[in-house]
Amino acid sequence: FAASPEQPLDWNESGVHSIYKFLQRFMGLFEEGKHIDSIKDKLVLSKTHRTIKAVGDEIETFQLNTAVIKAMDFVHFLHKNREHTSAKVYKEALAAACVIFSPIIPHTCEEGWESLGKKGFVSLDHWPLYDEKKIDVTAETADAIAEQTRSDILTVLELAKIAKPKNMTLLVAPQWKYDLITLLKQHISQTRDPGVILKEVMKTDLKRYGQDIIKMVPKLIEKMPETVLDENTEVKALQAVVKDLEKEFDCTVTVIKASESKDQKARVAMPGKPAIVVQ
Repeated sequence: FAASPEQPLDWNESGVHSIYKFLQRFMGLFEEGKHIDSIKDKLVLSKTHRTIKAVGDEIETFQLNTAVIKAMDFVHFLHKNREHTSAKVYKEALAAACVIFSPIIPHTCEEGWESLGKKGFVSLDHWPLYDEKKIDVTAETADAIAEQTRSDILTVLELAKIAKPKNMTLLVAPQWKYDLITLLKQHISQTRDPGVILKEVMKTDLKRYGQDIIKMVPKLIEKMPETVLDENTEVKALQAVVKDLEKEFDCTVTVIKASESKDQKARVAMPGKPAIVVQ
């Protein structure tokens, strides 16, 4: 995974230790574990089929290092989401992981394959077929937002030098900002001129937010989110991880719409990046 086939490899023992730890994590996936709920089933199915497609494409073009990296990312993902995935979906994902990794770590995958109760050798099984319909962009985006929010919380706590927060509030951007980004995506396909785009935006009902939009448009053109949800979907995505955040940070966590808050930070809330208020 450290270099593509045509590049030289800078050998070092730390890389060997890193892979050894990874192999232990991989085999740990097959041990009996808790499946508390199934709220991540759609996400896990989506990641499974996306990984099958991505790794298969990389192998076909002989990009073996990136194929390994994407497969490894999938293992880390399964390790993290195990408890919130049903046993059926989790087993399906593990079977796919075994086949995907079988050309790379064959002996380890045969052990995993047998532990799943599969017959024959995984090396003789067919490459799994991915189903485009099961790749759920909304579920993956919601998960990415939750992950980024957790990272942002850690940054806020570090900057504010708050070791033990009492409570925190996540303020989700108002719907008009999501509408703005959707509109910008349409215009950016034709031009990236801020002036031209602003004129088009001001012809819509979004004109009432003109002062804010003038500041936002240049920044959004420079760095446009690949996928945008909507206000309600983002609220639900964050509410789904509230318990995990409360457990990790040992405080009360509340998710509300910025439009319903009087806090000054509500104005900076953006789609995919809620404002964070810590006390």
